Amino acid sequence: MNYQESLDYIKSLAPTLERPTMVRMKLYFEDLGRPQNQLTCLHVGGTNGKGSTSTFLASMLASCGKKVGKFTGPHLVKFNERLVVNGLDIADDTFAQVATEVLGHSLDFAKKHADLGPLTWFEFLTAMAVQYFTQEKVDFAVFEVGLGGRFDATNALDNIIVTTITNVDLDHMHLLGNTVEAIASEKAGIIKGAPVVTAASGVALQVLESVAAQACVPLIALCNPQGDFSPHLFRDFCVTIKYASAEFENLVQSRIRLLQEQLFGQEALPLSAAYQRLNALTALLTICVTDFFAEQLQSDQSLFFERLRLGLGAAYWPGRYELVAAKGQILDGAHNGHGARALRLSLEDMFGARQFVFIFACFQNKDARSLLGHLVRAGDYILCPRLKGERPFHSFADIETICKELGVHCLGFDDFSQASNFAHNLIEDSPGDFGKMAVVTGSFATVRAAKEALG
Repeated sequence: MNYQESLDYIKSLAPTLERPTMVRMKLYFEDLGRPQNQLTCLHVGGTNGKGSTSTFLASMLASCGKKVGKFTGPHLVKFNERLVVNGLDIADDTFAQVATEVLGHSLDFAKKHADLGPLTWFEFLTAMAVQYFTQEKVDFAVFEVGLGGRFDATNALDNIIVTTITNVDLDHMHLLGNTVEAIASEKAGIIKGAPVVTAASGVALQVLESVAAQACVPLIALCNPQGDFSPHLFRDFCVTIKYASAEFENLVQSRIRLLQEQLFGQEALPLSAAYQRLNALTALLTICVTDFFAEQLQSDQSLFFERLRLGLGAAYWPGRYELVAAKGQILDGAHNGHGARALRLSLEDMFGARQFVFIFACFQNKDARSLLGHLVRAGDYILCPRLKGERPFHSFADIETICKELGVHCLGFDDFSQASNFAHNLIEDSPGDFGKMAVVTGSFATVRAAKEALG
């Protein structure tokens, strides 16, 4: 297959199954001789922040001189964004080569196991990631969970050195369950054999603790008494460690003290959004529990911590509080209540408590009321462009009704460019009334439309 044929085939595959299972993915790798075991993996799940945390991890490890693969989603412009080695997206020709090989394996597998059939959409991408990272001989592979955890294709990975679950909140309830406990149980399905790092709290943390205890693995939970995204987070945080030997607990605590002394005691870390403080800290704690951290401490400690700092600053994760200053826009794919709250707090952290102008569209299967309730305040503007896509969006009438209840101005537009121009003029005419930049959010489709319009 060439590149376009590879994309066409992937897009033709079924995205999910009514009855998800790990049988096909595990047996697929089994038939190939378990290639996933050649990779040293860091596995990252959670409701929000898992892509950012994965990106921080990959960037810091690469900054320390390691060759690092990163598998994440969704992509914004090209599928290639999902397969990255040391910050570089997979090339088109390599993408086609890897996809062609995986297709051959998938069809052979379907012939051998007619009752299971070929790989589904996300299974195929996961198999491509394993194929690509093994042929690139990466030192580490960071895998972001696609959806949930227990039945996610990435859960077929075995050689995992640390498991990270960023947080747990209500999202994808039609697939994962209607309560935080049910969703936490699904996400906890990736816990197996390796230490667990999490920033989850409340009932979600209780579920993770229970699963970690059953799996007999240490659980390192981030405590954040000052609030999720406090400017003082790096100074005020603490951790609780459960189900670990005294030796391991003392080791981790001593490493955390080194972070506080050598990294957090310096000038502010180079992060764009307030909510990225929590993701960066979660990523640092994840590295902290690995043998890699101990190995680095054996050499030049000051150089090691400087490399971690440089890795955080170099991390690029498009569509997550992405500042496009020349165009006066902030692009953020917040698509649930937790993400919207994080975005709002980050905006107020940067610009102060004021009104904002949002260019907004969200998918019909999302809880628009919860999303907007966390995102907007009375006096804000919501500008709704009509977007085209494979998935249906909430109608303008739906959004307008919610905005009226919230005391928010709401206007509809035929396309993104019209909404963008209106936002620009609104801010230019009243610079003291709104944040200096329009905020594009509600879905990654909205962000993708912004990128296409902005070039």
